[in-house]
Amino acid sequence: MKRYLLFSLFMIVLSLSKANSPAFAVVGGELTFSDGTTETTICIDDNADPLDLVLTGNKGVRFQYVITDADGNILALPDHGPPFDLNGAGVGICYIYNLSIKDLIDPLRVGNNIDQTTGWFEYSNPVVINRVEADNAGGFLTTADGQTEVTICAGDGISDEFNVTLVDQEGSLSGWIITDSEGNILAVPSSPPFDLEGAGAGLCLIYHISYSEGLIGLNSGNNISDIAGCYDISNSIAVDRLGGNAGTLSGGPFEFTVGDGEVDMIPEGSITVANSQGENFKWIVTDDEGYILGLPPMPSVVDFDGAGPGTCYIWRLSYDGELEGLEEGSNTDDILGCFNISNPIEVIRTAADGCQANGGKLFGGPFEFTVGDGEADMIPAGSITVANSQGENFQ
Repeated sequence: MKRYLLFSLFMIVLSLSKANSPAFAVVGGELTFSDGTTETTICIDDNADPLDLVLTGNKGVRFQYVITDADGNILALPDHGPPFDLNGAGVGICYIYNLSIKDLIDPLRVGNNIDQTTGWFEYSNPVVINRVEADNAGGFLTTADGQTEVTICAGDGISDEFNVTLVDQEGSLSGWIITDSEGNILAVPSSPPFDLEGAGAGLCLIYHISYSEGLIGLNSGNNISDIAGCYDISNSIAVDRLGGNAGTLSGGPFEFTVGDGEVDMIPEGSITVANSQGENFKWIVTDDEGYILGLPPMPSVVDFDGAGPGTCYIWRLSYDGELEGLEEGSNTDDILGCFNISNPIEVIRTAADGCQANGGKLFGGPFEFTVGDGEADMIPAGSITVANSQGENFQ
């Protein structure tokens, strides 16, 4: 038991002697901002400017961040690690150090100079923060007709370009930002007008930003809250993008022998849809000129045997809001509203008896006239539509 106590005492003494040996290294380390630089500029304004730091290679028993002015006078001794927000410190220059400590003879004090630090310690290199006065104004942003909200139909292949008006902006540098509803930056366009036709359905916000040199974080993929530096952002214009994507159809072409009294239906699941987006969808069957022959709930419920010979096409339509012209007998070119239409799937119909003539399907009427009054009673030109006809001669 006595030997064990002596051995334990020996190990404690050996440990203390090593800790107090000159061989015990104290290293302040290398201090940088998260982007690897050692100097930055922040703007004294209403926007927080959190400064994240990276410390490497430091050694010591304990560590303390020290903030000083340009002359080394201690301004603050933070009781926590980075990030630090110096936005409330006013205009000026300050330095941040890491202090690696083995032992201090005198405690650190705000108001002292770092040259007065005594003991066993080492400071890191400093990082420099230039705190400048805010002199930027993002301005006030509206559409060309004075609105701050706009609704477009995206994905219909028609340009939705619109211009904006900006007033009361100030600053040496400026730019434009488009974000989603959560502030994630989707694009940093060079200038208006803006055309979001290909952006798909959703909501986005357009801002103008005025800023000074040294701005960081203004990149697609970042959040608008990640921007740091001296800047000011305007109000936003909200763009409600209606529409969707009917998707890409795969399957077919399908071929049937029609007029033989046997059912000619596309097997369920033979047409697949990829990359579709939207709230409302319709299936459309047209002839080869785009005239609508039917609006089935699914392609697999259509029996083509009674349609006669010819070629027809199956499409899928995605839409938002109300549509006009989506009815049998109309042409797909006449559909009005916010919609997107897929690629077609071809259906080839061959007559069982070898006769490939098809009188087609008439749309129009009924027509009513009051006769015998001496006034002409004529059906207006174009009031009867012929769809799905096929042949060389017609009467």
